[in-house]
Amino acid sequence: MRVSRAELDVHVDADRAARAEAARRARKSLNDDQQLFGAPAQGVTHLRTARA
Repeated sequence: MRVSRAELDVHVDADRAARAEAARRARKSLNDDQQLFGAPAQGVTHLRTARA
């Protein structure tokens, strides 16, 4: 348990900063409904599945 806590402590500042930046980007690019209920993935190429 102490080892895992130490590992988390090493990364907590970078993780917190990355999450804050992601939240800023989401607030900037998504409208209120999309923020609340989600938005479809953008820039994703959908592949057809092969049928046997």
